[in-house]
Amino acid sequence: GLTFTRVISSPLIRAKRTRLAVLHGRPLTQITDARVDSFRSASARLLGRSAQVIVADTLSEAGAHEAMARFLAAGGECDAVYAVTDSLALGAYHAIKRRKLGIPDDIAVIGVGDYETAPFFDPPLSSVGVPRGEFGEAASRLLLRQLADPHPERVEIPFQAVLRESTGHA
Repeated sequence: GLTFTRVISSPLIRAKRTRLAVLHGRPLTQITDARVDSFRSASARLLGRSAQVIVADTLSEAGAHEAMARFLAAGGECDAVYAVTDSLALGAYHAIKRRKLGIPDDIAVIGVGDYETAPFFDPPLSSVGVPRGEFGEAASRLLLRQLADPHPERVEIPFQAVLRESTGHA
């Protein structure tokens, strides 16, 4: 919750971004809803105003493109977008570029997932994710423990911010 939001908002605030937006799709899951609320609360606390919300009709790249394009065409202004998934960030990229705006010069973008494709975005996407190897190992250990003892167990895997060019980092 709070630490995750700090990891996302900190590089944007340090880069002097003050007009933040969060992009999510429908349906909104409980986890994603918490991320959106947490990010909006953090931006309100840090900047004195809550991040704007951009809602895609679907959870697809095309839906994110349409939502971001509508936002910009309607005069919406932001200098940073937090997309709740890397795939939604890709849709936002295309809408931003079609408006002849630059990433990160005009609008910084950060996603969630740090998928293998994130470094291949143009420019490479800053993202928050979990180390894939550590995630797989923890899942395997948990499954084996659950087979031996079916009592629920909570496992926490730390996430990491991978800052790339989309937020002005090299």
